[in-house]
Amino acid sequence: MKFSFVYPNSTKTLTPQMGILALASFLLERNVDVSVCDMSFVNDGLYLKLLDEHLAREKPDVLAISCRLMEYSVVQSLLRELKKRSQRPLLLVGGPHATTRPESFTSLVDFGVRGEGEEACLEIAQAVDAGRPADIADLPNVFHFKDGKPVLNPLRPLFDLSRAPFPRYEIFDERHYRDHYVLRAIPERRVCGTVEGSRGCPFRCTYCSNATLMDMAQGKGRWRREKPASMLREEIKRLKTLYDIDLLYFVDEVIMTSDQRTADLREHLHDLNVPFTFMERPELVRENRVRDMKSAGATWCSLGVESGNHEFRKALLKRTMPDESIRQAFQMMHKYGIKTHAFTMVGLPNQTPEIMRETFQILEEIQPNSAQATVFFPLPNTQLEILTRENGLLPEGVSIPQNYYARSVLNYSEPYKLLVERFELVISLGLWRKKTNRLVRWLALNVPHVAHLMHYWRAAATNLKEIGLWQTASKVWARLLPARSV
Repeated sequence: MKFSFVYPNSTKTLTPQMGILALASFLLERNVDVSVCDMSFVNDGLYLKLLDEHLAREKPDVLAISCRLMEYSVVQSLLRELKKRSQRPLLLVGGPHATTRPESFTSLVDFGVRGEGEEACLEIAQAVDAGRPADIADLPNVFHFKDGKPVLNPLRPLFDLSRAPFPRYEIFDERHYRDHYVLRAIPERRVCGTVEGSRGCPFRCTYCSNATLMDMAQGKGRWRREKPASMLREEIKRLKTLYDIDLLYFVDEVIMTSDQRTADLREHLHDLNVPFTFMERPELVRENRVRDMKSAGATWCSLGVESGNHEFRKALLKRTMPDESIRQAFQMMHKYGIKTHAFTMVGLPNQTPEIMRETFQILEEIQPNSAQATVFFPLPNTQLEILTRENGLLPEGVSIPQNYYARSVLNYSEPYKLLVERFELVISLGLWRKKTNRLVRWLALNVPHVAHLMHYWRAAATNLKEIGLWQTASKVWARLLPARSV
């Protein structure tokens, strides 16, 4: 029995897809023949060709495509083509978009998986291997379609991370480690491994799918689960053996959830001498926890600021931490020599220019080592998606942007879209840094198109240096094309 996963990495962010890694490792541990068709290293127009070559070579019985929101256009196109064929494997879809918006795959697949897929994928493989594919329709976590509508089966208990096998990192191309996107921010490191230390964020931000997933999983076990630190130690040792990594990236939404957790990480990781980067919530930062993380190997921490206006942050995003928690969190990281990265968002509903300016101002105050501003687009079935629809900002058929840095595709006025893009650029360009010339900062914040010119000049210089003239011209052309409509 052969089971293939498709990684439709349309954003070209080089890192292993951790959902596929977890599922593939679980199946391989149970003697299922697994392969991965990875689209990270080919251009858009070659996706189908690559997939056809993979199907001809591997001849899988099940083809499972993982789908996140911004990969939907690619996934939809591939599935439409595959569904036409009389000779094809059983088509399965999973991942965040299949979980929150299963109706998006009507007539495109045979079955889908909602939520965590370890046990579901194993039972699907067993049913196909036994010649009983019809049994799949009754499996927990599976959905299928009847009369054009999704039939959603009940969810099974949440997966116990202590049962997870060693990740089979080698199923992904080495370039995901040697050219990992985190290495762009930390160029002094050569090889970056990615690890999953936990699942289930305990917070309910309105822009995040976590609250939707948490509600779906009610009564199915403890939502927040952490791998034993001893397991993480062995996984990191294996990564060192395979790739000689000198950097780790934790994909966990939060890590410092308790004093005990950080103490365990310090105890099991401190002597491995592998620096790591992680994400955290400002309100979870405590001095003893930061001290533990530093001892464990922490070198970078990404913290969610989101907005510099406390009342806006609290009312719209359900991010209740006061400004002082943000200031103290960044100060504490800097005190212990952990570099910081700040997450912010622009283009949110009801986010005035003054509120966006306050985000810039708090960055001027806390002085992270780096910062990014993402342009808001609502994830399916989140509270903010409901709000944007109610306010007429998200009409049916709206284009899904190719990334969170493109111009807003919501139903804003053109001047407001340009303003949002300006604030995204001035934050991502680092014009909040103390060393920035005051006149340059003022011009970028207040004069239309100055920030755009600065951005394109810097991007062109970087691309010419890294990839040459021809590929730089290709990237500029792709930027000028409109976002795909789905």
